[in-house]
Amino acid sequence: MRNGNSSLIPSMKANTLASLVYLFTAVFGILNGIWGFLALVTFVCAVVLIFIEKNSFVRRACVQVIFLHIVTFVSSLIFGILLGKLGFFRTVHWIVCTIVALFTLYCSYRAAMGNRSDIPFIGNIVDSVCSSLGI
Repeated sequence: MRNGNSSLIPSMKANTLASLVYLFTAVFGILNGIWGFLALVTFVCAVVLIFIEKNSFVRRACVQVIFLHIVTFVSSLIFGILLGKLGFFRTVHWIVCTIVALFTLYCSYRAAMGNRSDIPFIGNIVDSVCSSLGI
């Protein structure tokens, strides 16, 4: 159902909706230091879209966005505990968040073209979660 229309917004193509999910996540991830609550908005939207949207392409994109949020959260915990006292936390965390945002922009571009994208390290996990959820 990759090239079909979205069931949530019938006039919108599924790849456009998936691309928007990735794009908003990247933009809010970059602006996370300024508007931290916006990252929660994209996380909640991705969770809601998994249950509302019927298109498997969009649902898989939402699962990948959720895992990107988890990776960002875990990296901030790890680097906060290990490097927080040394003062390197902000630099390392900024680098990790920038890499995640760049991967998300890449996924947004690929989704806009109608192609599925796998992010290194979490692509296999996303595939197994999607297959267990029946996506």
